[in-house]
Amino acid sequence: MIFEYQAWNSDGVLISGSCEGINLEEARWGLIKQELCIKFIFQESFFKSFYKKIFKIIKNNFKKKLSFKAITEFLNNLTWMQKSGIPLAQALFLIEQASDLKTLKIILGQIKSQIESGENLNSALRKFPKYFDLILIEWITVGENTGNLESSLSEVVNWREKKLVMQQKLQKALTYPMIVLMVSGLVLWILMVWAVPSFEKMFLSFHAVLPGLTQGVIGFSRFLCEWGFGVFSGLGSMGLGLFFIFKKFLFFKKLKDQWVLKLPGIKNFSYHAVMFKVLGVLAISSRAGVPLFESMKSAIAVSQNKMIQEALEQAKIKLWEGWSLSQALEQSNYFYPDMIELLRLSEASGCQEKMLQRLADLSEAILSRRIDQLLTLLEPALMLIIGGLVGIVVLAMYAPIFQMGSVI
Repeated sequence: MIFEYQAWNSDGVLISGSCEGINLEEARWGLIKQELCIKFIFQESFFKSFYKKIFKIIKNNFKKKLSFKAITEFLNNLTWMQKSGIPLAQALFLIEQASDLKTLKIILGQIKSQIESGENLNSALRKFPKYFDLILIEWITVGENTGNLESSLSEVVNWREKKLVMQQKLQKALTYPMIVLMVSGLVLWILMVWAVPSFEKMFLSFHAVLPGLTQGVIGFSRFLCEWGFGVFSGLGSMGLGLFFIFKKFLFFKKLKDQWVLKLPGIKNFSYHAVMFKVLGVLAISSRAGVPLFESMKSAIAVSQNKMIQEALEQAKIKLWEGWSLSQALEQSNYFYPDMIELLRLSEASGCQEKMLQRLADLSEAILSRRIDQLLTLLEPALMLIIGGLVGIVVLAMYAPIFQMGSVI
């Protein structure tokens, strides 16, 4: 348990802080051993402890984190330098000097030192799992083992650039609607909290029965003025709570991943987003000469969906038992029958690698089309919703004035 306290130190200065202990007595004795004179000590509240954990998770996720784009640019530069015949250690030094990212400079400096001491690139990268994922390391390992590091790096960069383009396209599709929602929400808040109360004061002087729509809008405005802060604080707390739950508890992670694969409207989008990564990794690993069983580990790592991961884990066991890829994937309900049939035909004709790449490209094309459709539909839908809400508020405020004008 965590306890908060205030105490005087040996210099007579009042300090405050927190400490841990099994119970209050143990925490008190811990402070006394530090030669502190306790003013008060009490157990930290559940809500404060909960929020501290949430913010700690968020801080750890963003602290000194290199973006996917930064790592991809580094790999791209390294690939071109390898193609130019520049030695690996010298290439790392040049990239380190040219980089504006402090974290990347530190990492590249350490990797360069390890390369100069005789280690392989894959061994050096394994010491930084936060920045270099398992897929990248496995491809580089294959390239070094086969003496074809340049080709492996090129494959990695091509795949990551495709993924980066897709991420940027999705971000672009969602950025505009989010900005519109935020601005519109602010405008509606101003209307409800400042404009509507002003109209309400004016309507009171009419001493007339207001239309139902006007009464409803005024009632909602009063509710927001009195309880709006509490409502939005509660919604924010609920959002943070759900973030924590879906991040920390496996049951809820699986539940969320199952929903996104079944909910109408987003299931095809989510499915092809996963298949684009899974099939792309299998195709590139196959071209790099990685055994299918080993490449399945990379596919599991990149899928990021618990339901698909479980299906691939089962398929990996079947591959170990000697089954073909099509037979192993056929046992799962998460792979379309036509996809399985195409894989079966490619296995019979000996062109499985090409078929995996074609299926990955097909998922990429479908995903790209879905993103375009999402952007096309979101813009008019948002305009209709926001315009409708603003129109209702304006109509509600001016309806009594029109009513009085008709009476006069």
